[in-house]
Amino acid sequence: MIFKTNTPEETKQSFEAFYRLFLSLESSGGSFVNRGTAVALDFDQTDLTIDGAINDLDLSSIIVGTAKAVLLRVRFRGAADNQLILYPGDYVSGYNANRFRTQDASIYFETMAVVPVSSGLIKYNIEATINYAYLTVCGWWT
Repeated sequence: MIFKTNTPEETKQSFEAFYRLFLSLESSGGSFVNRGTAVALDFDQTDLTIDGAINDLDLSSIIVGTAKAVLLRVRFRGAADNQLILYPGDYVSGYNANRFRTQDASIYFETMAVVPVSSGLIKYNIEATINYAYLTVCGWWT
């Protein structure tokens, strides 16, 4: 599979955000909680708002209240160059967002993402032309 890459500035911002997140998790003495094998998808396109706007996603029924970040399995498909963006729960700017883009309409994009959590929430933006999407929680950091 061939994927379109982020711009150099987006890549730099993503790496800096991940670095700050991991330093924060490590210095707080937290640990990773592996959720184990999921028996079903947590969220698919019928659960998600696919409208090109920023929306809340409540993970509080899955993760513990003390979670600082969540590891998600992400899969989606849409027209060429469509985006799915995951934001921290306390989103204030796009500089520490996880941005994923499709390369071609016939190819699924699949990855893992680490997203900071705030009170059990993260935020997401899925372009309206994406026709298939799912998110599954793999684990979280406390």
